[in-house]
Amino acid sequence: MRVMKDYVVRRLLYGDIALYPRSTTKYWENAITEIHNRDSWGKIERAQSNGWESFLREKFLIPNNETLHCINENNEGKFVSGKMEDVSAVLLIDHNRKCFFYPNPFCRNEINNPKIINFINYD
Repeated sequence: MRVMKDYVVRRLLYGDIALYPRSTTKYWENAITEIHNRDSWGKIERAQSNGWESFLREKFLIPNNETLHCINENNEGKFVSGKMEDVSAVLLIDHNRKCFFYPNPFCRNEINNPKIINFINYD
């Protein structure tokens, strides 16, 4: 029997998380500029404006003032890539009846609501 690994599903849906060290101010500014120039940044900004900012920061999907974590551009995940824009969340239950809940902050506006994270404890 195969065991579902939470981190594998997270990587599949949200992508890999990249960490840029804050070694110099210039390096930090260049990294932020590079992130903001990505095609996916528009989706990320839309999710922030739709009320997902705290979720995105908590899951290290966007940079914050202390650490520069973000979605790796080489694996942005199914949610960010738009392949699951018609899915507001994924709910998985393993063989031990443990629930795993993965809300999609990047889904279409018509089905996008950050209150969905209150549906179940997603951690």
